Amino acid sequence: MGHDDAVTELVRRVVRGESSYRELAAVGLEISLDPPALRGGPIPLGELSLSDLATGLVHHWTLGTELRDWAIVMLMASDIQFVEAETPDEEALLDAVWSASANEPLSDDSIAVALRLASA
Repeated sequence: MGHDDAVTELVRRVVRGESSYRELAAVGLEISLDPPALRGGPIPLGELSLSDLATGLVHHWTLGTELRDWAIVMLMASDIQFVEAETPDEEALLDAVWSASANEPLSDDSIAVALRLASA
């Protein structure tokens, strides 16, 4: 696996909630949350599906830990492009990420969409 592939895979694991955003420092992406800042970016996303984002959202929401931090990092990721772009599911997930980043409760509808996509 080449360097770019390894970085893309790490980013995918962070999006999915399988790795902490702190691990991105190992590939030169320094993230601070207060105030939100990214150095060494932009975050290379590669191709992601909404199920990747939904899996991360569900993971952090279920655990009740680091949801706000994860959501802030997701919003720092420039040029988020999903295979299923501009769909009601994407809108619901991005609304949930914005809510989570502001430490606001997630709507029942956005949680239902995230659960459905994460299990797909």
